[in-house]
Amino acid sequence: MTRRLWALAGASVLVRAAGSLTLAVVAPDGARNLRMARLMLDGDWTGALTLYPVTHPLCPVLIAGGQALAGGPLLAACAISVLLGGLAVVPLYHLARSVWNERVATIAAILYAFLPAAVELQCDAMLEGPFPFFFLAGMALAASAMDRRSWERAVLAGVCAACAWLTRPEGAYLLPLFLLALLLRPSRFALVALPAIFIPALVIATPYQGFIREQTGRYGLSASPFSAGILGLFTGESKASGYQVDEKTRAEFEEYEDIHRYGRFGGPAVTLVKNVSKVLFHVLVPFVLIGFWKLRTQGFRGPPGIYLLAAAGGYFLPVILAFAAG
Repeated sequence: MTRRLWALAGASVLVRAAGSLTLAVVAPDGARNLRMARLMLDGDWTGALTLYPVTHPLCPVLIAGGQALAGGPLLAACAISVLLGGLAVVPLYHLARSVWNERVATIAAILYAFLPAAVELQCDAMLEGPFPFFFLAGMALAASAMDRRSWERAVLAGVCAACAWLTRPEGAYLLPLFLLALLLRPSRFALVALPAIFIPALVIATPYQGFIREQTGRYGLSASPFSAGILGLFTGESKASGYQVDEKTRAEFEEYEDIHRYGRFGGPAVTLVKNVSKVLFHVLVPFVLIGFWKLRTQGFRGPPGIYLLAAAGGYFLPVILAFAAG
């Protein structure tokens, strides 16, 4: 942790803390997390884990623990989201520096720290603070473990992978990413790193896997019927019913209007582009395109670069699967 990185991490946390002071209405997802935490504190774990719509339990567990210490559930939830969401800038910085250099890593960290969409999500009682922290930390630790031949960092990477999955189902994508990291850095240490990563991840994930099996009859990615419905498209267990586009849905949802105008393939593509542009606050879009065009400048290094780009591309997989469901 250099002085520069300390300053970036502090600024990232502070801007989210300031944003949380303006929170007037808790988002529906945040309200569900608070309700799950309350049920957990009351000892009703079944009620918490099956609360509709079913979500993974780590964030409510953290909120319940924070509430037991701090007293206020919303204060605990926002503090967790602010702290973990803000500190995610640290592994992001290290990942960017491993691919390019200090300058690029600093710019990436500044963009993450002050990006309005990220700040807005991470000052509420939602999953968008803890998830990127565990996901990026797992990525950075796995890469560092291979570079430094450190089994301790490999174990921590496995712990972060389990925590990311226990926060959101998409955290499971870290495991194939870790395999990619091992393939990109072939060495005898991979024989140590592989069990050091996967065994802790499986041990920590096992209790919730037991709950998933109890609810669905088998081990799986999630107990959520929405996730099962989407993944069932590839196993033949669920049918693609399609988006039901009519006058009512067109009036209520912009996505359906896009499908009406541009078709079942073009509509979701247009929706995705518009939302990505909105998340990037529009003004950053040209710079992202220039960045991809100039990808190999600034001392770009191949193996860590492929690892980082595979993570970025994989982040769109849930969106693509949802489009497939429609």
